[in-house]
Amino acid sequence: MTTIVIAPDAFKGTATTHDAAAYLAEGIAEALPDAELVLVPMADGGEGTASSPKASPRHCPMPS
Repeated sequence: MTTIVIAPDAFKGTATTHDAAAYLAEGIAEALPDAELVLVPMADGGEGTASSPKASPRHCPMPS
């Protein structure tokens, strides 16, 4: 099984980081229905940083 990590930043004024991850996942799931999708919304230190990635229902911890 293919695993795809989706880790977008926000699209300012258009989509939050969580929305962007969901939109990308929707399109990828349509094209690759057997892929495992891991959503890890990110932030670049600006708006939305406090809500990413721990607010995500599924996140990957950083390796030590």
